[in-house]
Amino acid sequence: MSYDNPNNVTMILNVDPLLEPSNGPNYFPFDDSVVYQMVVDNNQSGGAEIVFQFRFTTTIRNPDLPVGFVGSIAGFPPITTLTGPGSEG
Repeated sequence: MSYDNPNNVTMILNVDPLLEPSNGPNYFPFDDSVVYQMVVDNNQSGGAEIVFQFRFTTTIRNPDLPVGFVGSIAGFPPITTLTGPGSEG
């Protein structure tokens, strides 16, 4: 039941439970190759009466927009890529 309206239902899909909003930037919050689903059991049978499936597609609208710190901090190598050499920092 929704906290603000008993006639509605609020469903929350938590795909990364250990990530806080302040942990960003989140480069890829959803995986394009994963089917996310929410299963609803309306009659406590242990089976699914309703299944919601979601697929996401990552779109980079402005590839020149800096979304993270690129540089170096004393004692840490600079991050210059997300994978492979240069991603160690």
